[in-house]
Amino acid sequence: MKWTASVFVGLTLSMAGPAVRAERTIAFESWSVPPSGTIAVAVSQGVPDEGVFADVDEVTDGALRRAVDAVAFEGERDEQLDLPGVAPFDRIILVGTGADETTSRLLEDIGGRVGQAAAQSPAERIEILWDGERDAAAHLAFGAALGQYRFMKYRTREADAPVVGEGEIVIRTPEGAAAAEVYEEQWAPVAWAVRFVRNVITEPALEIYPESFVQQARLAFDGLANVRIVLDVPAMEKLGMGGILACWWSATTALPETRRRLPSSARASLLTRAISPSKTVTVQIAR
Repeated sequence: MKWTASVFVGLTLSMAGPAVRAERTIAFESWSVPPSGTIAVAVSQGVPDEGVFADVDEVTDGALRRAVDAVAFEGERDEQLDLPGVAPFDRIILVGTGADETTSRLLEDIGGRVGQAAAQSPAERIEILWDGERDAAAHLAFGAALGQYRFMKYRTREADAPVVGEGEIVIRTPEGAAAAEVYEEQWAPVAWAVRFVRNVITEPALEIYPESFVQQARLAFDGLANVRIVLDVPAMEKLGMGGILACWWSATTALPETRRRLPSSARASLLTRAISPSKTVTVQIAR
């Protein structure tokens, strides 16, 4: 099954009825240092004058290096520095990687930290710059997709408050736009599955109970090939899933005045496998 960007976005917005929140889209472009805007740069231990950092510092006429030295930023793992107003950029986000070698997990952590910053930023476009190892773009994008997650369905925003967390995250690497195919095929479905589970877990029990969960699961996976609804109550009994069924029984028998609901821990266990390596989607639910 080939996932497209339109399918990914459509499922994300439809899986829980009203949109939980508008998220940034993720785009891929060729490597270059943009002339302005908000950018994010990964730096290693000691912040050496090399790679992307050196390229950006040259554009700022040395202002980036002076700012880093002024606050004694060392680029340690998970250390982050947010620098507004370093001309010609609106904001520069530095993410420390320490002395660790570059791995897929490190790339995802970098993307995740930028995603978290992007979720709180009013900037319409945030660009992650990376000129290192190939095959990095999809992992940076995956981390950013997970990092920007927020459950905003029941939050209100002041009328004069700035709009944050909307726009796009652009991954600039030597792979360029070609990285989009790898991301959409391998990682966008995983990001969607994680988001689906997070939303289900976070929804209060007044909104998510067995019947509504079944309805939302069917809506989310409607139209996708290889979707199997595999568990009903007899099947769960046969598999010895008594703990989950006991929660259901206590709500329907011991407390008949309540609607049938499952606690969040039980709901989470019902989604044991959202996306398989073979691209077969399995949703396990109790009817």
